[in-house]
Amino acid sequence: MILGSVLMMTWANFGCDVEPPEGEALQVEGAADELAAAEGDDPVQGQPLPGPVDLTTPVQATGANYFVPVGTHETFNCSKIAGWVKDGDTTAPTWVTIHRDAPYPYGEPIATVTADLYRSDLPFGDKNHGFSINTPASLKTGYTETIYIHGINVDANGDWDVTANSPLLSQTGKSICCGVGCLKPDVQN
Repeated sequence: MILGSVLMMTWANFGCDVEPPEGEALQVEGAADELAAAEGDDPVQGQPLPGPVDLTTPVQATGANYFVPVGTHETFNCSKIAGWVKDGDTTAPTWVTIHRDAPYPYGEPIATVTADLYRSDLPFGDKNHGFSINTPASLKTGYTETIYIHGINVDANGDWDVTANSPLLSQTGKSICCGVGCLKPDVQN
């Protein structure tokens, strides 16, 4: 509790297990002024502190990179691999990389695909963020194959930012068996 310009605190506020004798408390001189300043009423400057920063509106500087891409790996079957990816730094299309058996850098690279197909179902003003390719023959082995898709992080100019995190898309890590030897070909696991 605050008494004048002295803030009264218990020892528990500082992580101590043992309380001092009844009636004793830790006193911090000048803490009331600091608390008032933190609450937006600065007695020294007479000016309120600035409000919270709006993190939903990106600052668009040339080449800036503030967002990581988001997207979904929707389809993996014996004929098609598809989904969407969007990077909030730009309206330009980005790319995805597809890897077999494990995410980058451990998986075998299969393809890099531009995500520039129109998708009317996307909740963005710009809708050209879909990707779709025919399933490569290298994934039709007769054995179960698992793929992982990363959304490529781009800067405000739409250039690939090789120093930034390029996360896995949601719902990736899909498995399928295509080709001779599959018990249930074209069934996604």
